[in-house]
Amino acid sequence: KKDYKFWGFIRRPQQPWATAQMVMMNEQEKLAPDRAQNTIGSDNNYEYKLYGTLTDQTVYEPASNGFYPEFVLKNYELITVAPV
Repeated sequence: KKDYKFWGFIRRPQQPWATAQMVMMNEQEKLAPDRAQNTIGSDNNYEYKLYGTLTDQTVYEPASNGFYPEFVLKNYELITVAPV
């Protein structure tokens, strides 16, 4: 089993990247894009539009020994493979 620390940074629509936060992705409804393709990390630095919700839960992640907000992923669309 590989250790996964987090999926990535998310920000709310129309907000600057300075407001982005690291999250733990809840994939009960939809797998993260790289995991769905069984190619973990293959989309490093890609930009997606994510559909879902931040819950009021804080999730413990043992590989990093950290606590992160939980984001429930419902769907996504690829924006670009080379963000500026």
